[in-house]
Amino acid sequence: MFLQAFWDLTRFKGREEIEALNRKVQEDLNKYEKLMHTHGYHAEVFYSLGTDVVHEVEKLALKVKEKYPVNVFFTGQLVFPRETFMTRLLHNYTAFAVQKRFYHKGLPVLILPIKV
Repeated sequence: MFLQAFWDLTRFKGREEIEALNRKVQEDLNKYEKLMHTHGYHAEVFYSLGTDVVHEVEKLALKVKEKYPVNVFFTGQLVFPRETFMTRLLHNYTAFAVQKRFYHKGLPVLILPIKV
């Protein structure tokens, strides 16, 4: 995770790189949306780019709630066979932070365990 963050810091040094990232992510999401449509499922893309994952997820959830008032949100929590200080530090915050924010906003959220 640290290496990925370091690579991102060294790669995204200007507006052009961020705009290229936005275009690439949007293209990828459009492909997945089209794939779901070809299999007969409804799909709609909600996308955000920012530095605070929890804040961006909250913004997207509020957009989804506005369009689809009856909903339940799901998030995953990695569960390691042996937890260490590093696994707790790197993988134990986001799902619970999202849960707390969603509860304050009245958004239903379920955290699903993902065994690693």
